[in-house]
Amino acid sequence: MRDFTSSALDNIGFSGIRAIFEKANRLEAAGQKVVHLEMGRLDFDTPTHIKEAAKKALDEGMVHYAPNLGLPVFRNAVRDFIKKTIGIDYADTEIIATIGATQGAFLTKAAFLEKGDEIIIPTPTFVSYLNAPLFFGAVAVPLHLKAEDGFQVDPDLLEKVITPRTKMLVLISPHNPTGAVLSMEVLERIAALAQKHDFLVLSDEVYDRMVYDGEKHISIASLPGMQERTILLNSFSKTYSMTGWRLGYIAAPEKLISPMIRTHQYVVGSANPFIQVAGAAALNEPQTCVDDMVKELSSRRSYLLKELDPRIVTAKPGGAFYFFLDMRPTGFTAEQFVDRMLDEGVALVPGSAFGAGGENFVRLAYAASVEDLAFAAEKIKKVLG
Repeated sequence: MRDFTSSALDNIGFSGIRAIFEKANRLEAAGQKVVHLEMGRLDFDTPTHIKEAAKKALDEGMVHYAPNLGLPVFRNAVRDFIKKTIGIDYADTEIIATIGATQGAFLTKAAFLEKGDEIIIPTPTFVSYLNAPLFFGAVAVPLHLKAEDGFQVDPDLLEKVITPRTKMLVLISPHNPTGAVLSMEVLERIAALAQKHDFLVLSDEVYDRMVYDGEKHISIASLPGMQERTILLNSFSKTYSMTGWRLGYIAAPEKLISPMIRTHQYVVGSANPFIQVAGAAALNEPQTCVDDMVKELSSRRSYLLKELDPRIVTAKPGGAFYFFLDMRPTGFTAEQFVDRMLDEGVALVPGSAFGAGGENFVRLAYAASVEDLAFAAEKIKKVLG
């Protein structure tokens, strides 16, 4: 029988994060202790009031199809929250409830990218961004980020890779996998380039609430002239520890929402209605639960800054919950270090899983208890010698 696999998958492999996760699970099944620092998954439970809102919605019969855009109660909550936190206005018709941020990012590419289009992606980057454009014949153009620059986007290098075929730029801030937070100066220069060369910006703001040491998250959509060309992407997975709920949203001008909703309706139809009700409760209720989680993450970050060998912390993360550890001074390749650490019972991810810009680095997600982080820190010291 002939191979029926689409040629679009020829250059698309499996997630490097998932590969480590599965290997760690096999070791656990064999009886070995493994501390999981490879997944971007918080160890906190979803706050009680959010779960109660979902239960109440179920009891009230919120089990049927929702509008393609999402429930009005959800879109109104998103609209009001963006106005309060970012200071820009959207109509409720300019918001789509998505099945998490990953689905939102994918439908964005499906709606706008076609064969020959170029999408600039600063690397290292979250795993799906480099592969998703290939489904549509688009070209992912990497823009390498440097640890020595704090993994900030260099606008001068960005301008050098812009061509007449550039249709979109992906920005992630705070950044996965490095924890970098883009500065106002950098964002202003990127905004000027986007308007000069007329391309879209996909702004992934999933970690917007997780910033430390006086860092401030700034949405590029809030800069003059940028709301009209920015697709703002966010999720409930990190902020409210709702990874398994699969809920996110896109906010964009209606001229950009229209092609995305046409894609959305044929892929998922609509997001789950009772989960949207829970998401509305998350946004509408006091944000004490978020403040408490961020406070705990800040404490964990501070602990690791004291415990980790400073040679491998070339760039101190200002946001999210990741360290991107530099293996260049150690004599280990990233893959060698990850293998050694897994033998010691600590699961990490080689930076190559995040694209060519991640080579020689290792991602550590500090979404684990201080006890687990202490175990990991001791094992890192042991392996580095």
